[in-house]
Amino acid sequence: MEHMAFPRIPERFLRYVWQRQIFASSPLRTPDGARVVVRFPGALNPDGGPDFTGASIRIGHVLYRGDVELHIRASSWRAHGHSADPHYN
Repeated sequence: MEHMAFPRIPERFLRYVWQRQIFASSPLRTPDGARVVVRFPGALNPDGGPDFTGASIRIGHVLYRGDVELHIRASSWRAHGHSADPHYN
């Protein structure tokens, strides 16, 4: 299989899309089929730490409340040092 190159997407664009919820939001699903409902995307955080604070997201029957950090690639979490930064606990 040939490796496909993906376009470079700026993370600030990803934050814009998340903040305004401008994506096909009905229905969002996890890879295993659980329904995802973003009740509140959180407030944009202008300071250091997660991109958004105070989000409310239901996955299946569980409601999660907390902060949201967005990245284009999952590997960026460690690359940006978030795993060792107490702002991301």
